[in-house]
Amino acid sequence: MKEPSIKYLSWSREDLETEIERLQKLNNEQKKEIRKLKTEDKNVQKLKSEFQKLINEQSLIHKLKNERGAGRKPKLNDELISEIKQQRSAGLKYSEIAINMGISVGLVHRGSKQ
Repeated sequence: MKEPSIKYLSWSREDLETEIERLQKLNNEQKKEIRKLKTEDKNVQKLKSEFQKLINEQSLIHKLKNERGAGRKPKLNDELISEIKQQRSAGLKYSEIAINMGISVGLVHRGSKQ
């Protein structure tokens, strides 16, 4: 604990009591401010947590295999796949479907498996 200041030694009892009251009020005000800041900090932490959850959800929703769109574009779309399956169920061979649609036999095979 700090040594008492020399200035307090010359004060009267009333002055000391007044100073103690002033310091106690100041202490209480500072305690209230600390509680307020702690509450605000909890709210900020809660908001940060909610914000991070939203960011994670957004990234899952909008996550693409290749976000830049670089690389080869897929040759098979849902329309081609359904057409391949229809022709395959009609009894056509892979090579016949490939010739009819103007695509490779490998694409026909891949489309029929999807």
